[in-house]
Amino acid sequence: MSCSQCHTVFPELTPFGRQFKAGGYTQTLTKQIAEGGDDDKRVTLELPANVPLGVMALVGFTHTAQAQQVGPEGSPAAKNDDLSLPQQFSIFYAGKIAPKLGAFIQLTYSGPDGTFGFDMTDIRFAHTMDLMGKQLILGATLNNSPTVSDLWNSTPAWGVPFISSGSAPTPRAGTLIEGGLAQSVAGGGLYAFWNGMVYAEFDVYRSAPLGVHLPLDGTTGATNVIQTVLPYWRLAVEKGFGNHAISVGTFGLHGVLLPGGRYVDESSGVPVIATRPLTPPGDVFTDLAADAQYQYIGEKHIITGVLTYIHESQSLVATNSFGGSDNVDQELHSVRASASYIYDRLVGGRVTFKSTRGSSDATLYEAQGPRATSMTAEVFTTPWQNTKFGAQYVGYFDFNGAAENYDGAGRNAAHNNTLYAYVWLSF
Repeated sequence: MSCSQCHTVFPELTPFGRQFKAGGYTQTLTKQIAEGGDDDKRVTLELPANVPLGVMALVGFTHTAQAQQVGPEGSPAAKNDDLSLPQQFSIFYAGKIAPKLGAFIQLTYSGPDGTFGFDMTDIRFAHTMDLMGKQLILGATLNNSPTVSDLWNSTPAWGVPFISSGSAPTPRAGTLIEGGLAQSVAGGGLYAFWNGMVYAEFDVYRSAPLGVHLPLDGTTGATNVIQTVLPYWRLAVEKGFGNHAISVGTFGLHGVLLPGGRYVDESSGVPVIATRPLTPPGDVFTDLAADAQYQYIGEKHIITGVLTYIHESQSLVATNSFGGSDNVDQELHSVRASASYIYDRLVGGRVTFKSTRGSSDATLYEAQGPRATSMTAEVFTTPWQNTKFGAQYVGYFDFNGAAENYDGAGRNAAHNNTLYAYVWLSF
């Protein structure tokens, strides 16, 4: 099938794309290599004749309104106008592995980090049956990040604006579910998708940080290790009518994280590098979110709107005990709203508003609270379905707590305004 069957303009999913993902990435129109095994005619092997591999390359150019300062106050500013070639390069497997079993596996080279490792990963088993005359998909997922298994673009893992600079400054504060555990956990659970309308999922996660030896015993310097398990839940309802589709839902997580990490111990009078033990008590996080998405897919016009609100409650018993925060109880509020328009799958634009607010804490965040507000405007063209050229401008109204002199060294929020141009190839 062409890209447009599953995507409006990649990576945003269509209703068919959501159905394909819920079905375990197993639906295919290509020739299969199949083999029957026993007398019951059970299929013991079924693979695509052509392995469904994909490649993605992203090249980005970043210009900030004022060059970033590197090091302590008074240090010289870094060079501006960064070109990342590549910013990211990925190889994907997305398709069937066996009957009812499929996977989306992404291996990524990150240009800014110079590392290559597993990125978004979602392995699914899906069984289709009938319930009240409607299709019911019952499945299991094994994945490496909360929300990576979700079907909509209103949750963090696949959320708007989809792409950003790899070198521009970003606000310090963010809720745990907004990428705080991405690719550092492993887990999974069960889900159900009825009539393409009602979706429910429940997963549990354990820490599995990349590049750290297991088991995690407190000597590796691992940070934010889940104490036991961390549950994640998702419930969403989508209603389609004609070319329109509207979804509303909720998602969240709850868990205890052991901060761990390395620090400078000066208790003996001689500074030494030490590691914090991975023992209770830890920091308790509860994220509760509500989201909504509207999609219109016409012959020439595509309109999408998303809205996400996340409330995070923190009980930072461990962090406060070693002086990492002034207060034990904290909270964060995150709001993201976005609207996009695409004409003839050829040209489009998107505007995204993002706001983070929270408790005042001079040690953990800022004395005036972790305020950060931005507006992102993006224009793009897709001369071919798998090729996107775009430009994005991010304007900050406040950053790390203030609009002016937020770092005490004279840097204003507007100094972080970012122009980002990119070439995004996927095939």
